[in-house]
Amino acid sequence: MIQKTRAKSDLLIATFGPPGSGKSTVCGSLANMLEAEIISPGRELRRLSARGGHVGEEAKRLIHMAAPAPDIMLWWMLTEHGSGALILDGVPQNIRQVSLLADFASQFYYHLVGVHLLVSREIALNRILNRWYCTQCRQSFSNGEAGCDCGARLYQRLDDTMATTVSARLDRYERDVTPAAAKFSAQFRYQEFDASNDPKNLLMRVRGWIKSLYDI
Repeated sequence: MIQKTRAKSDLLIATFGPPGSGKSTVCGSLANMLEAEIISPGRELRRLSARGGHVGEEAKRLIHMAAPAPDIMLWWMLTEHGSGALILDGVPQNIRQVSLLADFASQFYYHLVGVHLLVSREIALNRILNRWYCTQCRQSFSNGEAGCDCGARLYQRLDDTMATTVSARLDRYERDVTPAAAKFSAQFRYQEFDASNDPKNLLMRVRGWIKSLYDI
C-alpha cells in the first residue's frame, strides 16, 4: 500500500487505453494538478515525422504501421526529463515496456501507478474519426464544431484520418496494451475507469484516485 506521506514529485503515472479514450486529456489534467511533465512518445513521433529526412521517414513508417515507440526512444525521453512527477501519455504500449518502466522507477526512485481508461471499440472509433486539435494549444475538439479559445485553426491528425492506421491502432491496443495492463496491475497500484461518458466526471474520478494515494 502506498503511504500518504509520499510526495507528488515521486509519482510516475502510466496510462492505458485505446486511442480515443481520452488519455491525453487526462494526462493534461493530471499534469496541471501535479505540476508534472508529460512524456508522449506518440507526439514525439509525429514531431519527427513532420521534420522529414531519414529520421522523419522512419517515424512516419512507425505511425502508419501503428507500431509502438521504440524502447530506446522511450528510455531516452524518460531520462532526459526534468525533476519531479512524470505523466506517461499512452505508455506502456506492450509487456516489455512494463519491465522498462519498472527498471526506470527503481533506478530513479519513482513510485509507479497506472490509470486505465476503458471504452468500447465502437466509441473509440467514432471519437477518433471526429476529433480535431488546436494547432497552437493542442486542445482536442469533437467534430471541429467549436473553435479554440486561443483563436488558432483546428486540424485532424493524419493517423486519425487513415482507416487502416486507425484500425491497426485499435488492434494493437487489444493485442499488446491490454496484456501489458494485466501485467502492470499484478505489480503496481492500478485503477480502471469507465471513460465512455462525461469527460468532466472522468477527470474528477481520476484526480480523486491519485489524491487518495498521495499527499497532494
